[in-house]
Amino acid sequence: MKRIIQITLLTAVIFSCLNPLSAQEEKKTTYALKLYYNHQPNAANFLTPSLFIQKKKASHEFELSQLGLGIGNEIDIDGYNGGEDDFERTDAYFSIGLKYEYGMKFLNINEKFDFSLHASAEPYFNIYKSSVAPYNERHRNGRILGGRFSLIPRATYTISDRWFVDVNFPIELVDVVSAKHRYIVSGNDRTSIRNSLSFFDRTLRLRVGIGLKL
Repeated sequence: MKRIIQITLLTAVIFSCLNPLSAQEEKKTTYALKLYYNHQPNAANFLTPSLFIQKKKASHEFELSQLGLGIGNEIDIDGYNGGEDDFERTDAYFSIGLKYEYGMKFLNINEKFDFSLHASAEPYFNIYKSSVAPYNERHRNGRILGGRFSLIPRATYTISDRWFVDVNFPIELVDVVSAKHRYIVSGNDRTSIRNSLSFFDRTLRLRVGIGLKL
C-alpha cells in the first residue's frame, strides 16, 4: 500500500509539470453540484451530495458524507423475558459526517477526459440511545467522534457542457476514533472509553458521481 501511494504521488507531480492547463482553463472557475453513489464491500451503499469548485488546476469539494436519524420502538405485550409485565424498548440514533477534498489536475487526455489527485479530511459524529420501559432494566447510550484522512485518485469524463461523470477510489490513510459507551443492566452501571488510531485501511471503496455545472 505504501508503494502504491508513493507511485501515485510521483505520477501526479510528473504529469502536473508535463501537462499544464491552457490559459483559458487557468482563469476559469467552475461550480458544480454532485451526487455520489458510494460502494463498499460488506457495508450499506448510499448516496451523498456535494458542492464542487474548480479554479485553475486546483479544486475544492464539500460533501455531506454521512447523515442518519432514526427512532424505533418494540413492544412486548406478553411480558419481558417470560415475566408477567409488558415492556417497551426505544432506540434512537443520529449520525453526521462532512468531507473536504483538495485536488489537483495532473493529466488531460483530451477535452472530455482528465485525471486528478485529491486529499480529503472527514470528521464524523455518531450518537445513540437505547432503553427499556418501564423498569429501565437495560439502558445503553454512547457517542463516537472520529476523523478520516484519505488520498483519492480520480477520473472525470465530460458528457456535455453541463454534465459530467466522476469515478474515484478513496484510499483511507488514517482513521482517528474516540468512543464512549455506557451500559446499565439491572442497576449495574458500566462505562467504556476507547481511543484508537488506525492506518492504511485496505478496504476497496468506489465512488461514482454525476455532476451538474452551475
